[in-house]
Amino acid sequence: MARPRTIDQGTILNAAEAVVLRDGAAHLTLDAVAHEAGISKASVIYDYKTKQALIQAVVDRWMRNWEEEINETVGADTKKPDARLRARLTMFRKFSDSDKSAVAFQLCLAMAQDATLHKTLQSGFREQFDRILAKSENKDITLMAFLMLEGMSLLEVLGIISWRPDERDRMANLVEAFLDSKNKPCASSAQQSSPHARQARPA
Repeated sequence: MARPRTIDQGTILNAAEAVVLRDGAAHLTLDAVAHEAGISKASVIYDYKTKQALIQAVVDRWMRNWEEEINETVGADTKKPDARLRARLTMFRKFSDSDKSAVAFQLCLAMAQDATLHKTLQSGFREQFDRILAKSENKDITLMAFLMLEGMSLLEVLGIISWRPDERDRMANLVEAFLDSKNKPCASSAQQSSPHARQARPA
């Protein structure tokens, strides 16, 4: 008979995030997490047999919490066009936790070096992307707005820049205005305005 769990998994995952934030993902070990949580290594191994399994659990919780936050932000507007992307915009406006960015950056480093973890990130991101496009009335505009938002978010996660509140609000307003626009990108008009197109016109 398996012995009953006496340590909450959330306690272990919180300790793992604390180690990642302080020392980086490269220094995340079962011993370090046990020390951080004030429990025995055996208690950590009971749920997470390896470092990879522990990081996977941390990543899974991050993605689960992210999904829950999106759903809470969407609220009753589930049928509104671009509801999930607009929810992400709202989350971007409100984001102010530098510790979250630091942990996310370290987790990205860990996932880049592990094929299984990398696949988890890829599948999760693809699922979000597909769900956002599924509720779009204009996929071209939604796609560009999505790339704008994720680009701004990624720059912050990677620690390249920390957006000031006024910058964050201004950029979110610009993306939202673009999302609300009715001008659909047109390949033919872009070609006509290009230098090559102008040169091809008869005199």
